[in-house]
Amino acid sequence: MNDGILLIDKPSGLSSAQIVGAIKKALRPERVKVGHAGTLDPMATGLLVCLIGRATRLASYAQGGKKRYTGEIQLGIETTTDDITGEVLECQPVCFSDAQLSEALALLRGEIAQMPPRISAVKINGKRAYKRARAGEEFEIAPRNVTIHSFDIVSLTKDSLSFDISCSSGTYIRSLARDLGRTLGCGGTLASLRRTESAPFAVSEASSVDQFLREPTHLQKRFIPWYALFETLPRVSVSALEYSLLSNGNEEALMTLIRREGILSAGHLGFAARALFHVKGQRPQGLLEYEGGRWKSRVFDSELFRGSVRTGGTQKPSGSERELNRQVSQETRRF
Repeated sequence: MNDGILLIDKPSGLSSAQIVGAIKKALRPERVKVGHAGTLDPMATGLLVCLIGRATRLASYAQGGKKRYTGEIQLGIETTTDDITGEVLECQPVCFSDAQLSEALALLRGEIAQMPPRISAVKINGKRAYKRARAGEEFEIAPRNVTIHSFDIVSLTKDSLSFDISCSSGTYIRSLARDLGRTLGCGGTLASLRRTESAPFAVSEASSVDQFLREPTHLQKRFIPWYALFETLPRVSVSALEYSLLSNGNEEALMTLIRREGILSAGHLGFAARALFHVKGQRPQGLLEYEGGRWKSRVFDSELFRGSVRTGGTQKPSGSERELNRQVSQETRRF
């Protein structure tokens, strides 16, 4: 099956959508869903987390991880796009002290209200901001709360600086470049950008586009299982019968499990308020999650139960499936 997570080191000049298209082409003749967990602009390079097949259901989880970027800000200019690809709007002399730079950086760390670029995919009354901007429309974008965990200067020249930034999902590095320049009184625009991390993954784990274009038949060997996204979560073992009940949304079975494992309080699981669950001896099959004041179970890996009592399928089960189905039958009789 074509299901899993694929980490790609995106080169400059290609859009995220073009990478997705190339993966789909490499997986032919199978028709499979492919998506990604966070767009990189064409000029940017680095980690693009791609979701294949049923893993596309994990998009909201994959997009929410902490991000880390390196790059360069060109000082002394502002552009229409807040990066070097846009038209220059204004040029100003660059003149600031070390103390002024430290103060400006301090204002851009922590939780901040950030104004997205006008050339962005943010929707304004149902229409993308970049479409409104290119049509010459007048509009306003509401600021968004984001968290800048760290904003460090790696090197500094007369009119540029290199940075290393760790931030929350949804942060626009172009906006940070623009706002830093404005705070320094000289303007600034993003000159280069590389995503090095999208938690829990790092670009060092990624494949190059050349690698999978050169050997498309080996693409599946690079797939990471869906549960790698939740590798730091606690794990809960369930019986085959409990799995079957959880798969069918049985709330009584869910709450019995929660009480048995001592995780009735969301705080027991920490900030994430989540746990993986698995049938003993098998890989993780789903997620327990505290959301909206109640616990929910979500099954992401039903492959083990193809043809089982849950799905009612007709495909001949594998050895592991037969064993799980045998457990379900035995436990059902005891139940």
